[in-house]
Amino acid sequence: MGAVWRLLVVRARALWGLGVVMLLQGEHERAARPGIRCLEDATRFDRAEQRLAAVYLLGITTDFLAASAAAEGADAY
Repeated sequence: MGAVWRLLVVRARALWGLGVVMLLQGEHERAARPGIRCLEDATRFDRAEQRLAAVYLLGITTDFLAASAAAEGADAY
């Protein structure tokens, strides 16, 4: 079972990293998808560290989306 847990941790870190890269490249909406998958896996397998990382990524993504929406609204005037 140890090998399975290690694979889950590696997968969660890879998904988190993918989300961060997407976020930094400006793909804010797409960056949420890996975070959601990471959160689903972490919740299913009761992995608190991965759950925290996923929530962190989703929080940052939400902040970027809100900032983008605010900037677009400001451009309208």
